[in-house]
Amino acid sequence: MGFFTGACLIASAVMFIGAKDKDMGNIVVRSITVINDNDKPCIRLASSPRHDGYFMTYNGDGKRTAYVGTGTDGGGILRTHNASGERTFALGTAKGGGGHLVTFNPDGKQTTYLGSGTAGGGILRTLNSKGQETLYLGTAKNGGFGFISTSNAEGGETTYLGTGIDGGGHLETHNSNGKETVYLGTSDMGTGVLMVKNKGKIVTYNSDDKQTSQLGTAAGSGKVQIYNKHGVEVGYFGAARNHDGMIILSDRYGEPGWGESGKN
Repeated sequence: MGFFTGACLIASAVMFIGAKDKDMGNIVVRSITVINDNDKPCIRLASSPRHDGYFMTYNGDGKRTAYVGTGTDGGGILRTHNASGERTFALGTAKGGGGHLVTFNPDGKQTTYLGSGTAGGGILRTLNSKGQETLYLGTAKNGGFGFISTSNAEGGETTYLGTGIDGGGHLETHNSNGKETVYLGTSDMGTGVLMVKNKGKIVTYNSDDKQTSQLGTAAGSGKVQIYNKHGVEVGYFGAARNHDGMIILSDRYGEPGWGESGKN
């Protein structure tokens, strides 16, 4: 029996009873339960032990399929359940008093949250099958600024796009260990900056997807490498193993032809 069909039947029954006897007045009961042909409840209208009212529907196996009533925080809520009785959807009042919309997977694990955060600002969260957050879009917990954050399967942050503690915008990427690899944004001085960390590099490619240049770190020192249109290294500028500066030029086949050290 459908959710709204059940509600209409109960309302009709109350109206019918009232129509039979105009002097009957109010009907006061603690609960109303409708059972099916197998004597299993299919609709229930009652009050909870917390003295809150609720309306529930059940499928033929006696599993809860819908709930309309009062949540644990005292606000109104609508929930739906799958055939196994696991929650699939919730719409209502969040713990902080704001509204929210929540979805769950077949195992009852939360997968998305759209609503008000603890700071009163709007947020969108997605979670994986383990219940770990994979995406956060919205207002920070202190309510001061917005940001987007993505996480890996272990819950470690992989990217951050938003506002820093100094009020400037920035983009961060992190490796699987949570270490920052790229920072693009505003410096402490208020100027723009691009930083590549943890042996990261900047690489360019031509229209044939051949590498043309690379800026990065080798053995703890900086380096610049230049490649021809075929992806062959023809120039190197960086630090030698003894930490002196070094320039190497190679022919079109990558064979070194000239080099110079910065050592006197």
